[in-house]
Amino acid sequence: MELPDDSGYRDVVEKFKSGVPLFPVGASSESFELAEKLDYDAKRLHLRYLIQREKQNRRKKLSNGKYESKADYDWEYLDEIRKSWNRASADHIEVKLRAIADFYNVAENRPTFNLVTEKNDYEVITPQIIDIVKSGVSNMRNDLELLARLEHDRWSAEKFVEGWVFADKKDEVRKLSPYLTSYENLTEEIKGYDREAVVEMLKAIVNDQNKFK
Repeated sequence: MELPDDSGYRDVVEKFKSGVPLFPVGASSESFELAEKLDYDAKRLHLRYLIQREKQNRRKKLSNGKYESKADYDWEYLDEIRKSWNRASADHIEVKLRAIADFYNVAENRPTFNLVTEKNDYEVITPQIIDIVKSGVSNMRNDLELLARLEHDRWSAEKFVEGWVFADKKDEVRKLSPYLTSYENLTEEIKGYDREAVVEMLKAIVNDQNKFK
């Protein structure tokens, strides 16, 4: 098992392993910090997802007190599969930021533009994307559509790896989904969910961008 250097956990393992074959090996504390940040981002994204579900009146309970959707539970009661989905989404944030930076490099002929590091550009672009979604305009701007498409592709790849396939009706038990199709084939309602997911991601970054610096 990996343990941070100089953490003190090595002594604990040696003292209490009592014949159990556990052997502490070296690991940098940075790897644990990265895991902590990933979980922090995943929890944050899931909380924003739940808030959106509440606003849309889609987070509903059955007569037995359980939620209709297994994804609607609070983080501490969420199953590991759905926690991993949130972690995957959080882990993809940097990919989206790099993609939107490249988008503006080409569109504005600015090869040195880096959305991740240039604060002024970041502060201008992000609120614009958020505001356009709030307005309810269906003809979305190209930068937002790029991010929404990336999110849908990420989600689709995740589902395909887990054995899901396309079908006309959703069936979680049989791993069937009508949304496993190209972004162009989605209805505006479903595209809207991808756009909202991207906007919530951007809001989360804006609100907490300095927490782990």
